[in-house]
Amino acid sequence: MVALRERLRAKNGLPGLEIVAPDEIERAKRIFLRDGFVVVRDLLDPDALATMREASARVLAQILEIPGADGRKYMTESGRLPHRYSYGTASASMQLLHEPEWAAMVDMPTTTPILTALFGGDDYWVVGGGGDLCLPGAIEYQNLHSDTASPSG
Repeated sequence: MVALRERLRAKNGLPGLEIVAPDEIERAKRIFLRDGFVVVRDLLDPDALATMREASARVLAQILEIPGADGRKYMTESGRLPHRYSYGTASASMQLLHEPEWAAMVDMPTTTPILTALFGGDDYWVVGGGGDLCLPGAIEYQNLHSDTASPSG
């Protein structure tokens, strides 16, 4: 635990991370093609952010209501890191796109132009709608990674 804390103090975050605004479409595309991901600030207005926070809290409460084996609160914690949960595996579909708040994120004025530029038009698929979270007490975490591969490879 002490070693992890020291490492995080010394090497936390992504040094030099470029963060773009929603209207910086070409810059977002350049960064995405270079790094495999892009961070875009201000994608949600305050109302949309409040709605998503409320939905996230509601679904997390549902996750934590389910009793688990050996004192664990939910099955997604048992095979994963302690105090880490997955919104995606909280549903039989392995996604939360059936929740209106998650579905509303698929096509937004701030994201659709970027996605269209990244994928060369409007013929792309949304293949996920979940996300992970860590609760207080989590002492381990998972590094940035991709769960899916693109259809092209």
